[in-house]
Formats: sequence, C-alpha cells, structure tokens
Amino acid sequence: MFEKICEEHLCCKPLILKCVRLGKQLPDKPRRLLVHLRSESAAAELLTAARHLRKSDDPIIAQQVYVNEDLTPEAAKLAYEAT
Repeated sequence: MFEKICEEHLCCKPLILKCVRLGKQLPDKPRRLLVHLRSESAAAELLTAARHLRKSDDPIIAQQVYVNEDLTPEAAKLAYEAT
C-alpha cells in the first residue's frame, strides 16, 4: 500500500527494506506504519517529496496520509519546541 501511494502521489519510489505496523489495533483509528528504507538519502528524498501529499487530488490522501521522520522521543520534543 505504501509503494502504491508513492507511485501514484509522489515523484519518487523508495527502495523499501521492510514495513512494520506500530501500536495496538483500534476500531476507530488506523495504526501507524514504520517504513525502513535502504539509505538515508532515500529517506531524505521521500521526506522532501511528502510535502506534495497535501496537494493530492484524492481528499483522503491529502488529509489523512502523513510522512514523518522517525525521531527519538528527545529529538521529537526538540523538533516540536522549535516550531
């Protein structure tokens, strides 16, 4: 599913090592997906291209699909405080 979103809505197709669902399955909330890519440059390219998701013609993609960097809790807190 992740590869399909990249092909249809982004200008890149990253080389994926594996995907893992995070958290517990809840009936009203989809689980997050942790995607392991082959290189840091592929991750940087994907993060740059992910900004285009907000401009997608598909309203579900535009409003509900997010690509975020995997940060440690401390790094996430610092990034949140910097904004």
